[in-house]
Amino acid sequence: MLLTLCIENFALIERLELELAEGFTVFTGETGAGKSIIMDALALLTGARGATEFIRHGAQETRVSGVFLPADREGWVVKLQQQGIEPEEDGTIFLERVLNLNGRSQCRINGRLMPLNQYRELIGGLAEIHAQHQQQFLLRPERHLELLDRYAGRDHCQQVRQLVQLARRYRQLLATKEELQASGRQRWREIDLLRYQLQEIDKAQLQPGEEEELLERVQLLGQAERLAQSCGRAYELLAAGSGRQPAALDLLAQVMEEVKQLARLHQGATPLATEVEECYYRLEELARELNRYQEKIEFDPEGLELAQERLDLIKQLCKKYGSTVTDVLAYREQIKLELNKLEQAEENLEEIQLQLEQLEQEGKELAEVVNGQRRQAAILLARAIENQLADLAMAGSRFSVQLSPTEHWSQNGGSDAEFFLSPNPGEPLKPLAKIASGGELSRILLALRTVLLTEEPGITLVFDEVDAGLSGAAARKVGEKLAQLGQQYQVLSITHSPAVAGLADQHFYIYKEVVGERTFTRVKTLAAEERLTELARMVGGEHTGELLKAQG
Repeated sequence: MLLTLCIENFALIERLELELAEGFTVFTGETGAGKSIIMDALALLTGARGATEFIRHGAQETRVSGVFLPADREGWVVKLQQQGIEPEEDGTIFLERVLNLNGRSQCRINGRLMPLNQYRELIGGLAEIHAQHQQQFLLRPERHLELLDRYAGRDHCQQVRQLVQLARRYRQLLATKEELQASGRQRWREIDLLRYQLQEIDKAQLQPGEEEELLERVQLLGQAERLAQSCGRAYELLAAGSGRQPAALDLLAQVMEEVKQLARLHQGATPLATEVEECYYRLEELARELNRYQEKIEFDPEGLELAQERLDLIKQLCKKYGSTVTDVLAYREQIKLELNKLEQAEENLEEIQLQLEQLEQEGKELAEVVNGQRRQAAILLARAIENQLADLAMAGSRFSVQLSPTEHWSQNGGSDAEFFLSPNPGEPLKPLAKIASGGELSRILLALRTVLLTEEPGITLVFDEVDAGLSGAAARKVGEKLAQLGQQYQVLSITHSPAVAGLADQHFYIYKEVVGERTFTRVKTLAAEERLTELARMVGGEHTGELLKAQG
């Protein structure tokens, strides 16, 4: 239930704080006093979209806050903790909405800021508001099935949600199937291209690092003759010699003998002899290395041609598929994956068709169960509404929920529903949207809310002139029904009917006051004698409104 409601800078309200009680509470006052302003503020607090027009002239923002005490305190503690919100020790829930002139809205639960959608979803079980314009949903047949499912119970609604999920999955798969079928020709063109590319790359049998090895081999094979000549000439000059010229090692051997002779004659020349000997042995080792290098030089014109052809093939592939062999091999893996995906499309089509058939079967079976429950619920709902209408001065009225099959099980679970009414005995049932008057719609709405709220104890119900267009006994019946609801729920109602207001447990009087050049909406909690005065005004007494203002 709503314990307190605080409104700041909202339309004609500068600041207003209300303490609300259990049971049935009414708000009355002259037309234009601001009763609907309170309704709009409460709607904003409970998640309705705001408008900058709500902000009082001269203010920068409007703020609406309220303290709720839910019936299911333990359940709400768990719900809040799941959202990371710290629950209050006394179990109350503090809600706040702030709307700025720039259009920005802030929502808080127990001080925790959160997005509007999340805020609205979380507090959905605290209050339910029924304004006059909301009667219009009764005129929309597409909403009737929703109300019937709600009446059928939670287990039924869970099955309806399962059916909706099946239908959604069915539509998604059907769209995928149609897309695959539509893109069949293009897919096969892509498959042919990718297969050709994959075959071309695989035929080359590329190896990482192969290009660098081939370049080195081509360089060696292409210069083999020149290398052999240079190496042979160097070896000849160093070790073999020729008829015309002795080898460098032979000349160095002579030098070494002369220096050794010098060292024998003079000890100071010994280091020179040692150095010359070391040079000789180093050159001798160099001669052996030249000989070994010359033996490795390969003369293979055919191998050179093959290596060059291989390099040309690699260059062609790199022009098509990548800058290097590594890039080409990476591209090969990529197109292999794409090709597998495309080739699996046909298999996917077959698998999708099997899934569609399975979903079709499951959907039809579940739709049959759901619609069987709907048929039973339709009978029970019609009886319940007729009983409620009899309590609301519409005895003899007949109410019916008529189901009609749809073309496919996925649309509304295979059936549509529409409410029919016969407000007068002997008259045929006709669509509610075509024959119900405003007063009848008000009573049907109240009857629906009465039978649909049996599983929501402790919720705050707000009715905005649900008795509009009614008077006398009919209005009295509406008041009795609201008072009856007040025994199970907290009921807040704006009314112009003294028959309704007289049955309330708590009574607020709304009036306007002009101070200086500004108009203010005020609220006064009426005591017993003041209630009599207000009821007299509502019946038609003169100047009673001014008397109440003076008493305030």
